[in-house]
Amino acid sequence: MSLSSIQPLSRFFLLLSLGELFFHAHCQQSSCRSSSSHEELKTWTPDEHKNAQQPPSSSTQSPAPKEQTNSLSPLIAITWGQKCAICHGLYGRGDTPQGRIMGAAVLTDKNWQEKTSDKSIKETIRHGKGKMPPFDLPDHVVEELVQHIRSLPQ
Repeated sequence: MSLSSIQPLSRFFLLLSLGELFFHAHCQQSSCRSSSSHEELKTWTPDEHKNAQQPPSSSTQSPAPKEQTNSLSPLIAITWGQKCAICHGLYGRGDTPQGRIMGAAVLTDKNWQEKTSDKSIKETIRHGKGKMPPFDLPDHVVEELVQHIRSLPQ
């Protein structure tokens, strides 16, 4: 039986199923299911982009809040960029494509900020929760991440 002898709609679903099988087979072999795969991601700087002056697309993230401060230590900025921003976004809104898929918490939500204790945030960072993986970070980094989360504009 050749591929051309199959009805067009059936052929579409056959090809779609084959693509899904290849995708899942690749994910099983690669590190895409590993929580440590984010560690290998490099944080890009505007100088590395040809179009550095273009604002980010509104379809991927909201614009920066006017109150955003630049008081993050380099270590926390890098940690946030490599571990947190993939889902929570640069400003903690959970407005990245990955964040929408995973249902990432909106860390700037006033109700979330009020009902979530620092201890709970620390435990979530260290042990994971739901779809969020655990992160093995030094205590002082976890403390500073909690401070950063608390400082996000609401």
